[in-house]
Amino acid sequence: MDKLESFSIPTVHVNSEGWGPTTLPEQYVGVPFTPFGKADRLGKAADFIGREFGRYGRYRRDNYDNQEDDDDKFSLVDTSKTKSRGGGFRGRWQNRNRYQNRRREDLNKPQLKGKQAKYLMQHTRRGKQWKRSGNTRRYNNRNVKPKEASVKVEADWKVVEQFDLSALSKMSMTPPQAEDLKWCGQLYKYNEDYDRVSTRNEKKLERFDKVSFLSVTTVDDPVIQEYAKEVTQKGEGNTVFCTDELMAHLMTCSRSVFPWDLYFTRLDNDIVFIDKREDSGLDMLTVNETATSRNSQEDESKIASYNQPEKLSVEATAINQNFSQQILNKSKKKTYPNPNPLWDEEEEEDDMEPAAFAYRYRKWNLGNLNLIARTELHCRVPKKGNKAQLSTIYALNEWDSKLSGGVDWRSKIDSLRGAVLATELKNNACKLGRWTAQTLVAGADLMNIGYVSRQQSRDPYNHVILGTHFYKPREFAVQINLSRKNMWGTLKSIIDIILKQPVGKYVLMKDPNKPTLRVYSVPMSTFADDDDDDEEDDEEDGAEAGDEAAK
Repeated sequence: MDKLESFSIPTVHVNSEGWGPTTLPEQYVGVPFTPFGKADRLGKAADFIGREFGRYGRYRRDNYDNQEDDDDKFSLVDTSKTKSRGGGFRGRWQNRNRYQNRRREDLNKPQLKGKQAKYLMQHTRRGKQWKRSGNTRRYNNRNVKPKEASVKVEADWKVVEQFDLSALSKMSMTPPQAEDLKWCGQLYKYNEDYDRVSTRNEKKLERFDKVSFLSVTTVDDPVIQEYAKEVTQKGEGNTVFCTDELMAHLMTCSRSVFPWDLYFTRLDNDIVFIDKREDSGLDMLTVNETATSRNSQEDESKIASYNQPEKLSVEATAINQNFSQQILNKSKKKTYPNPNPLWDEEEEEDDMEPAAFAYRYRKWNLGNLNLIARTELHCRVPKKGNKAQLSTIYALNEWDSKLSGGVDWRSKIDSLRGAVLATELKNNACKLGRWTAQTLVAGADLMNIGYVSRQQSRDPYNHVILGTHFYKPREFAVQINLSRKNMWGTLKSIIDIILKQPVGKYVLMKDPNKPTLRVYSVPMSTFADDDDDDEEDDEEDGAEAGDEAAK
């Protein structure tokens, strides 16, 4: 009893925002997680006789995330005895008598009058119009043309991972802070005259044939090559190199419908390059990718050639490029200390000039790795009394409102621009999500979206600008239901899948007809033959030109 044991009061951490710990342990920093909902139903712990075992007890590999709810499959069994139907000549007479009895019952029923008769007539007519318009075709038509894969899967490609796009929509991660590494290129100011463009004061879209729009891959970027060499010399490792285009595509890939592919090159010290093929379709913009109505093979044969998906993609890409140069004020320019690293001076001989863009190289810390990417900015927007704001520029295009299932822009865009944007969000949710993600990754303050339409619905070569509008990217992301936490969680989850694999090259490809992603392990020489063929073609062209000059 001489010495009493001391009692120390423990420290109590109070979470004012909700239930749970106030701090995160170091080992869990930067790890994407799936939020838990109390209303979520738990699936089966094990299924030995259900979907996993097909006919004759053969095991079938399926994703447990795709299991349907048992409540939807539950149905009562009718144990009452059923009368057997008569067949042959007697059955036909019975059907005839049954039909005549039903007709007598209908005649004996009291006839509807007034509003009830009018209501029944309208609904009957509406149902006939629905069937006549062919809207039920998408439910009953089995002649839908299957899509082809974006790249051919070779025999030596091996699947190392497969998952559904729906699983990515549950990923979440706190957005990291960006660090600027280098500024290159130049930026022009936005031409404020285009704020007054409307259907009554429309402007024709010009063509910029002498402007070169550069699309340099990650590996061919000289600045990224310098940073990769520096990381290798220091032995830091755990670094991923990418571009804002590919980052935005991975962040919003859960919205994609069309097939696509890109590849990862994993080197020693956990250095990863995210890149695309030379002839990749990611350089082209999609049109009506997320539209609910799909044309069958018979319908596509009746559509004009200039309204086919491939031609619409080329048209939308050209409109977006020309629009980004037309709305600039070329008399006011800001040049950054470093020149454009992607521009080849040899092309100046052809009176070509690079697109007036600025390139901003940024770095993010994703917990256990660093991410270095090249981002793109398009213009500077003057602001009274404050520093000019940075902005990106994109363009939506109208090709045929009757075929696309949209609204007529010329009659709605001035008074109901929100309705036009809502329709475009329904039909092009993936494209708008990518643009928003690119703007957020580049750290731009604004995003300018232009509305461009054909002069005539049958003329895909001449277009007019019907209006422009600035959006704040974070507010616009909330408007289109794009979560920044989900963007970074999706990107981090895909990168972690690659880092789990050994050193090599891997292709991430979306299934052309299913919402499924597959990771293929491919030889290191994959896609290298295309580059060699291009170089050989250039050498042959140069040799032929030299022979002609010698003659």
